Amino acid sequence: MIRNYGLALRLRVLPALADRRLASIDLADLLELQEQLQGDGLSASVIRNTFVPLQAIPARSALARSL
Repeated sequence: MIRNYGLALRLRVLPALADRRLASIDLADLLELQEQLQGDGLSASVIRNTFVPLQAIPARSALARSL
């Protein structure tokens, strides 16, 4: 399971958000990533699983507050 989290981060999250500071990522960024993944033809389960590792981010970050 952890391996799948790393794969999801490397393949889909980091290419889209790696140039951003964690604290600056917000819900709009995640929604944009979701739309991009849908446009790429990924299944709903793959998209959902892409976001699972992001839920482990510390609560003080803007990203965690928007989830």
